[in-house]
Amino acid sequence: MNLITLKGRLVRDPEFFNEGTPRVNFTIAVDRRTTRDGDKADFFRCVAWDGDKVKTASAIRDYFVKGKPITITGRMENDPYTDKEGRLRDSWAVKVERWEFELSDPTQKQKANTVTETDSFKAAEDDIPF
Repeated sequence: MNLITLKGRLVRDPEFFNEGTPRVNFTIAVDRRTTRDGDKADFFRCVAWDGDKVKTASAIRDYFVKGKPITITGRMENDPYTDKEGRLRDSWAVKVERWEFELSDPTQKQKANTVTETDSFKAAEDDIPF
């Protein structure tokens, strides 16, 4: 099974392409804790597309910028290519299937998951068809 889940931060703003099927390329840095050399990071190239019902690429373009935390799930794929000197090279990237927001402040997460009775009543009012 080829499944990868990563939690990291965007290294730069996502690059959005709208030729044919909308696509977004981005790179995330994932912290790696080491004891001898201090903290280090691994960098993962990622690509996501818009589907018929799920607009993954558009959502990442709209909601994420350099430094923003994200959690992604997808699969690792190798797209080999031949460089200018004729050598075969590997190009690994995560093909993103799902993504999630990551709140950097734990108190924000608690606040985001808290719904008051007034909020839930207002939401129920909004669902009434008349």
